[in-house]
Amino acid sequence: MFFALFSKCTSTTDFKPQIFGSYLVNNQGDTIRGMVKLPKSASKGDFSYTDIMWKIRFIDRDGIEQKITPNEVHQVSFWLENGKEFTFVSHPNTIKAFAGLMNDNSKMFLQSVKNGQIKLYKGYFYNSNGSGIDEVSTVDFIQKGQGPVRKFRYLFFRYDLIEYVKDNSNLVQKLKKHQYKPRDIDEIVQEYNLWYAEKN
Repeated sequence: MFFALFSKCTSTTDFKPQIFGSYLVNNQGDTIRGMVKLPKSASKGDFSYTDIMWKIRFIDRDGIEQKITPNEVHQVSFWLENGKEFTFVSHPNTIKAFAGLMNDNSKMFLQSVKNGQIKLYKGYFYNSNGSGIDEVSTVDFIQKGQGPVRKFRYLFFRYDLIEYVKDNSNLVQKLKKHQYKPRDIDEIVQEYNLWYAEKN
């Protein structure tokens, strides 16, 4: 058992069960299949920082329910009612404080957006709107190969991405000629990953 604490599966009004077919990968690399339970607010993909970091529940095939955190689990994947798949991967926590919210966890869950030689992730954090109510804000992260996961810098996106795709001269030229804007990050990564896969 990879968790020190566990409890029998119970139904609560705060959580909405998801379909079986979900799975997690623990820190030892074992894949365990079962069912994920999310807070009702997140059941349709409307995630918040606390939902992702502390409120995911996993029920294994023996009916044992466990709370999972990024310190205990490497990856968790699940499908929502609309059939969309979500995968969250644990990474070292590079943002210790965000808009006044202190986060001392050594790791954080980031949503996997693009896979390949270059990977894109999305983090969910709180952002103060000035009225005393914290709103959810998303932060994009990028990783090449097994390198570090870095926050995507929209202000310097062209400079940063040229470094990531420097082995693809055609894509470098497109970036230098300003054919892409920061909002095109998904398209840029997709183009690079397809080129890399064909080359290798």
